[in-house]
Amino acid sequence: MSFRQAVTPDRLLGRMNATMRFVLTGALALGAALAGLLGEFVGIRAALWAGAALFATVWVPIFFSPLRTRKDLPA
Repeated sequence: MSFRQAVTPDRLLGRMNATMRFVLTGALALGAALAGLLGEFVGIRAALWAGAALFATVWVPIFFSPLRTRKDLPA
């Protein structure tokens, strides 16, 4: 979040924060709906295993991100 705020012009900071909140809330709602459908049709145990598998791989995009090796924020 600090990187996004550092590279965003001051006049757009409110819009950037609102957009990120909207995207996160939408992803949470979509994930809850998909988890409910998966639990209903496949079973709760399979839904939990699918969630565990996704949580186990969430670090991969962060690991390969160029932001991980940055030492300082842009001016």
